Amino acid sequence: GVQGDHEALESRWAGLRPEYAGNPDWAWLDYNAGSTTPWDHHWHGTHTMGTICGGSPGDSIGVAPGAHWIAGGGLDAGSIGDTVAGNLLVLEWMLDPDGDPSTVWDVPAVVGNSWGLVTGHGYPNCDDTFWAHLDALHAGGTVVIFAAGNEGSGSNTLRRPGDRAINDFTTHAVAAVDAETAGWPVAGFSSRGPTYCTSDGSAAIKPDISAPGVGIRSAWSDGGYGDSNGTSMATPHVAGVVALMIQACPD
Repeated sequence: GVQGDHEALESRWAGLRPEYAGNPDWAWLDYNAGSTTPWDHHWHGTHTMGTICGGSPGDSIGVAPGAHWIAGGGLDAGSIGDTVAGNLLVLEWMLDPDGDPSTVWDVPAVVGNSWGLVTGHGYPNCDDTFWAHLDALHAGGTVVIFAAGNEGSGSNTLRRPGDRAINDFTTHAVAAVDAETAGWPVAGFSSRGPTYCTSDGSAAIKPDISAPGVGIRSAWSDGGYGDSNGTSMATPHVAGVVALMIQACPD
């Protein structure tokens, strides 16, 4: 989830915009608890959203503080099976938040996913559970970004579905670098490729891109701020950059 009343995020929640009047469900999906305004039962979603677009009147933490956000609470819904089912619902909702397929104004320009599944969760390399949803979002004009994972420097340690490399466009995986160290080395915890989740099983380069993921200061769900490490922290930097690119060139 996201702590919607955090000082650095509240004014950017799309649910407060005039076009969402009377329809907060177009800007926040809580399929589990059924809340009508954004909240965070953890801290992770608030931290990542802060890096995408947080800022004044709070700390200057966001890459794209002029952007507006919507969010779906699909993670940590109980079992792994519940979480997967929740995330599938969130991705479906992201494709058509207002429930009207004839409109496109409500469709997000970029969807940041600071999560991923591993074999221990029951989802082996190249698992395709989410692929149809990702194709649909791409067809709808949305850039979809995933954290590469925090499984370290071994070969092919990418999480799913960020390991997908059927083409260059539908699923981007983000690695973490340490921007506090000279040369910006890849963080030791950051998952690596290559991936073999290609149309012919050949090796492909993954992750696709990297961003700062060590000692990242952002919003906390208690209303304050804190530092955290992970490819989860790198991923929203890239989502924010996509938002800035779209602002500069909407086409």
